[in-house]
Amino acid sequence: MYVDRSTVVAFSGAKQAALYCEHVVPLELTELIPVRDSGEVQMFDILQQVLPISLVNSNWPRSVHPGFMHFTSRYLVAFPWSLGIQSLPAGETFEQRAQKHLPQLQLDVANVLSSISEPVGGVLGLDPLAHPSNTTDDVSFQLAGLNLIDVSRVSWKHLLEFRRDAESRRKLQNLRLFFHEKFDGKSKTYVTDALSLAIQKHDDTVKKWGFETVVAGLESVFSSKSLTALGAGTVTIALGAPIAVGAAIAGVFEIGAVSLKIVTKRRGLAEFRRFDPVSFLIDARNLPRT
Repeated sequence: MYVDRSTVVAFSGAKQAALYCEHVVPLELTELIPVRDSGEVQMFDILQQVLPISLVNSNWPRSVHPGFMHFTSRYLVAFPWSLGIQSLPAGETFEQRAQKHLPQLQLDVANVLSSISEPVGGVLGLDPLAHPSNTTDDVSFQLAGLNLIDVSRVSWKHLLEFRRDAESRRKLQNLRLFFHEKFDGKSKTYVTDALSLAIQKHDDTVKKWGFETVVAGLESVFSSKSLTALGAGTVTIALGAPIAVGAAIAGVFEIGAVSLKIVTKRRGLAEFRRFDPVSFLIDARNLPRT
């Protein structure tokens, strides 16, 4: 099923879901809590950008739905180790603490899910009772489940910047259309192999195009009669050095022609990168890692 904006619930893998889906309800909050003094984005700043619109409102505390705030508070009580706490009072173990609060925590999750107005496309990861994820036909959900891009070491800061970028959003839309048109009804193994091959072809094309751009520029320079007549100094001009005083007008025109040819090649490469359906995956693969 193709949808233009996807909302998923993530019992785990919140970053993976946030890469492909506009809205994510992350239920393993440990993935969002930054290490102290790391400079990472704070949990509620992440939530404000990834939660469904129906769970975000500037009039609420921290701009997050009261039900989700309640779930957050109980989660931190149930799993204090997520805050870096290393021991509990009165000999209580972390497992005992979690078991004590788990039933109410599950009710909080149910309350959060019932508060979402947007259609939910699927559930990513495993729930606390180790039940497998629900099946879904949502394109974004399927992409998130393929684990094509490892975002485990990508900071939330860089991931959120990537999500906000207009060109990245357009490329994601293009990838979704490609996925929907080419892989409907195909097995997960086929899809993974086919996308990996498409990524390899993309990389090969970029390398080839870059090589052709350099060759085209050099051929233009060294085959030009007027440039040859002007000597080696003009060749350095064509490669970007300041134009020497007294350069012949004919040479300047030739330099312009060479520059135009190189710019045209580079523009062609940029257009290929912009519209190739797997360019989103290439860009995501190149996100900075910690």
